[in-house]
Amino acid sequence: LIAEAVPMIAPSRLLKNALLAAGYALKDTAWRFGTGALELALNAEHTLTQEMAEVAEFMFPQEAVACCRLRVQLMSGRRVTWRGGPVNAKAHLELLGPAEEAGRGSPHHAERCVRDRADSALRLWTTQPRWDENFDLGPVSSMNFLLRVACYHHRDAVSI
Repeated sequence: LIAEAVPMIAPSRLLKNALLAAGYALKDTAWRFGTGALELALNAEHTLTQEMAEVAEFMFPQEAVACCRLRVQLMSGRRVTWRGGPVNAKAHLELLGPAEEAGRGSPHHAERCVRDRADSALRLWTTQPRWDENFDLGPVSSMNFLLRVACYHHRDAVSI
């Protein structure tokens, strides 16, 4: 057998499949533009605050102080889902100081205090949130500091 018979697809069925594919593509594009506009509106305060801090740092440089700071670049996430669906993701960063003795309770129990914190912008209805944000946390005075990054899902993005 040199060749195999290929079933013929009716032109009407081919047209129906093309129209369905175009309809789904249009729906996905509209959803993407809608969530982008909503993200822009919800993150306006966060974006303005971050940009103003960068401009102030450029225009009014601080005198060199003998302290170290931690610079974090939050890039993106992959396969972030909640119950198999897309999420409204927001990252929360905390710089924790060295462990200090609690004083009461177990003598081996030590607590870390939060020295600095920052929040990322909200990314809506996505399984691959892309932030591409920079954070400056500190001051850091020893190698015993700890960075905690938590990613949160907000069920209702408007009430944040």
